[in-house]
Amino acid sequence: MGITSALFTGVTGLKANSEAMNVIGNNIANVNTTGFKGGRTVFSDLISANAVGSNSQVGLGVQVQTIQNQFNQGSFATSQNETDLAIQGDSFFVLKNGANTAFSRAGAFTFDKSQTLVNPDGYQVMGYAVDKTTGKANITSALGTINEAAFATAAPQATTAVKISANFDSTAPALLATSAVKMSAGVLDSAGVAPAVSPLTGTIAFNADGTFKAQTGGTGILANWPATNGVKPNAQTINFDFGKGLSTQFASASVVGSQTQDGYAEGNLLKVNVDSQGFVNGVYSNGQTQKIAQVALAKFASVDGLSKIGGSLFEQTAQSGLLKMGTASTLAGNSILSKNLEPYPFPDFIRYIMPQHLVIV
Repeated sequence: MGITSALFTGVTGLKANSEAMNVIGNNIANVNTTGFKGGRTVFSDLISANAVGSNSQVGLGVQVQTIQNQFNQGSFATSQNETDLAIQGDSFFVLKNGANTAFSRAGAFTFDKSQTLVNPDGYQVMGYAVDKTTGKANITSALGTINEAAFATAAPQATTAVKISANFDSTAPALLATSAVKMSAGVLDSAGVAPAVSPLTGTIAFNADGTFKAQTGGTGILANWPATNGVKPNAQTINFDFGKGLSTQFASASVVGSQTQDGYAEGNLLKVNVDSQGFVNGVYSNGQTQKIAQVALAKFASVDGLSKIGGSLFEQTAQSGLLKMGTASTLAGNSILSKNLEPYPFPDFIRYIMPQHLVIV
């Protein structure tokens, strides 16, 4: 091998290590990038040549064999945004921009002007619709956007049962009198309106010490209330419970101490939060919480096979293998942390001393 070949062999080392420096520089530059996954350079030798007149071989230099993505779990950084999400586990968020699908660990999401959950580049966060009856997402259904506009209000629910704590004057007949119920309030019809309650039927029996013994009957009928928006609800039955530990019969004025009931009026959406299973929950002005959607997650057979496309996004390749779709409820070892973001897992002491933009001269 001549001097020229030796020089070219040395140049391969300079080129390969220059690429390695670029990888390190890119890692450092993204030390504060949410969801960024760094890379590492893997070297390999070039084909060796047989030495003249010998069975020995002479190396021809080094090459960059591959640049591997490093998917180490980053420590989480807390925030004040309910829709800042981090994944504990090995899955990815599913994002769409038109017909393009991408995957990301960066969960800095917000609702845009159309009230759709998106990332900073406008990619829509994909999720599954939730069955209102079961409260579960159907992960066999098609993915869809997470839009809070469709859940701006929560429908009212009519009252079907009321628990009342009351005292019945022991000097008066121990009947389940309508006067006791009229002192209570808040029962609702199917339109969320609080009408009057017609007289009840039934009696209450008390022990000698004035404490509750038994109740017979206790049913009230809601009827004859005005129409709401031109619709008059049907009469409905409400079961009143003055049960054990709730009511008394002492020699004092009849009074209702407290009341709980299972109906509620229509509510307006106040805010959303996200739980550890990725359910996006709407919190309403009527005190109710409703599941809006469940954030979709994707898991790959080989994350090393994913291809970076910029913007902290990845795309599926043949090398990434089988894609499994699901949620934090169905993909083992995965959960969602709201009000958290996953930064690049660089050593903390370097993270804090490095400026946002590093210039190496």
